[in-house]
Amino acid sequence: MKNLYRIEFVKVGQDSFIDFLKAYSIFCVVVSHCLPIVYWDKVLFHFWGDMQVPMFLLIQTFHAYKKGTQPRIKYKKVFTRIVAPFLAVQLILIGIFGFVFDQNFHELMCSALSFQLKGPGSYYVLIYLQFVFLLAFLYPIVEKMSEQNFLFLMLALSIGAEVLFSVIQLPDSIYRLLFVRYLFLVYLGLIWVRRGVEINLVTIGLSLFSIAATLFFVRTNLDLEPIFFNTGWKFHRWICYFNVAWLLPFVLYKIYLMISKVSWLNSCVMEIGKCSYEIFLVQMLVFGVFYQIQNQLIESAYYNLPLMMIATTSISILGGIVFKRIILDRIA
Repeated sequence: MKNLYRIEFVKVGQDSFIDFLKAYSIFCVVVSHCLPIVYWDKVLFHFWGDMQVPMFLLIQTFHAYKKGTQPRIKYKKVFTRIVAPFLAVQLILIGIFGFVFDQNFHELMCSALSFQLKGPGSYYVLIYLQFVFLLAFLYPIVEKMSEQNFLFLMLALSIGAEVLFSVIQLPDSIYRLLFVRYLFLVYLGLIWVRRGVEINLVTIGLSLFSIAATLFFVRTNLDLEPIFFNTGWKFHRWICYFNVAWLLPFVLYKIYLMISKVSWLNSCVMEIGKCSYEIFLVQMLVFGVFYQIQNQLIESAYYNLPLMMIATTSISILGGIVFKRIILDRIA
């Protein structure tokens, strides 16, 4: 199939487009937590904004496999870079909920130990850690199998998981913490490594198909079990990921090229991309607290939705940059 366009990623050293994708994704994370759900349909947020976790996992897969060697799990780095800051934020949130909002400390600790984590998006850290081990485990299989056979394997596992969870009626509280709904992204991330983002009639067709599937799951409540598990994660499933692997990165690449011509704006975006995880942690803290006082704000004459969106977004992004550059980098 002849390509109409192709984006090739840098496999050695820093890739500024990857940083742009991370900046875009973390911005969408923040917006998703401050934009009321009633507005999502109006701005088509499901298609361009609520695919940030799949995008981050695609990037994680690319980084794990781009060298063409068995990924090494650097336990110390994973703990200091990912786990320790996350635990620190969880403890801060527990302290705030206990002292400021007068919640029971024993119940807070018990819920945290049972993985009922605090702050929006907290499940992502557990998914990320599962992917660290999953990608290392799958690499020998990736090396031995043909690309076509690996595609069939990922499809079989993804569909099989939907059927299994439909049969056993897995609770959403457990499902949200499992990597399985993102398994198909390993195949798409491998395609990024081997061929980059290819835009041709097939990838455009599959991307439009995934957009249509997303629209179907968003707009209907049809019970399609056991083929598709009936869960709150309606469009975080394999059939909806083609767009996030091909058409969406293509559109974002065109935006990236325009932004790269404006030096100050490009520098700001690159900084956000490099601090994406720290911004994620800070937004957990910001919105974790904000949600606790939101009802009081709504009843207040001073509550202003656009102002609160700007404030929470700004604090999350600037706070994340400060957290990384002034605290974590000095510790390291």
